[in-house]
Amino acid sequence: HVDCIESLAGVPDVIKVRLAASVCRRRALSRDVSLLFVSGCPADVSLPDCHQLDTEAMGEVLQECTTPRLETLRLGSCGRGFGDAQAAQLGSAGTRQHLSE
Repeated sequence: HVDCIESLAGVPDVIKVRLAASVCRRRALSRDVSLLFVSGCPADVSLPDCHQLDTEAMGEVLQECTTPRLETLRLGSCGRGFGDAQAAQLGSAGTRQHLSE
């Protein structure tokens, strides 16, 4: 019932990463749910299965999470939602310590 959660504000990044992994295993990572995990300026974002996110949703995810605090960004299975515009958006956000797809 992750779609019933309004906010993960105050939840540590390490817990968000574990919750996101669980949500992705259940193939339940929608646009709205993905935004739960990237809001609040996290330092570590891991979304192992982004196959349901289109380019617009991926753009929103990147816009929300690419803050100066972001150190690690992991986006799995994001081929459909990650195009040239999203690559440019990520590139313009500056350098990060660890990025992976």
